[in-house]
Amino acid sequence: MQRQFPDQDDASKLKAEKITLYLKALVFFFFFAGGSGLGFGQEFAANGFRGVPWKSDLSRRKDMIFHEKSKRTAYFTRRGESLRLGNGELVNLYYGAYQGQFYLVLAQFQGSNDREKIKFVLFKEFGKPYKPDEERLDYVWTKGDTTATLMYDNGTKTGTLIYTYDPLDREASPSIPKGKTE
Repeated sequence: MQRQFPDQDDASKLKAEKITLYLKALVFFFFFAGGSGLGFGQEFAANGFRGVPWKSDLSRRKDMIFHEKSKRTAYFTRRGESLRLGNGELVNLYYGAYQGQFYLVLAQFQGSNDREKIKFVLFKEFGKPYKPDEERLDYVWTKGDTTATLMYDNGTKTGTLIYTYDPLDREASPSIPKGKTE
């Protein structure tokens, strides 16, 4: 049997504690920081959101449930959908279709804490945003054919994330001619 010196034993314990702490940090990052388990790059893909391709017919998908229809957009929820984005908790998450084609994600949340968590995911995914108004807590990111808009109302403590596929969004949201209002 090999004899251990007190200094070696203390150094080994310290090294083991550091390794344990490192492993715990990794577990936290991979399992808790990702929220939905999809990771940042899989939430917002160039070809869709959470595995649902842009322009797909949401009404034909078995995992989609029709929710309501507005003037131009039909809204769906998804069976088994995680109401988290990163570590941010969502109140609602809707998928929007224009003329049957998926083009919009509408996520609602409450509280500045969840806003910061969702904003973290968006900064990580899209980088530095455009800030249309320094007075408001709104941010806009563009990447390829997509736009993410994060809006927050400090008075009501509620916020909305709108993620769109721009080619269809332009069709679904035509500009209002000058002199006319809706």
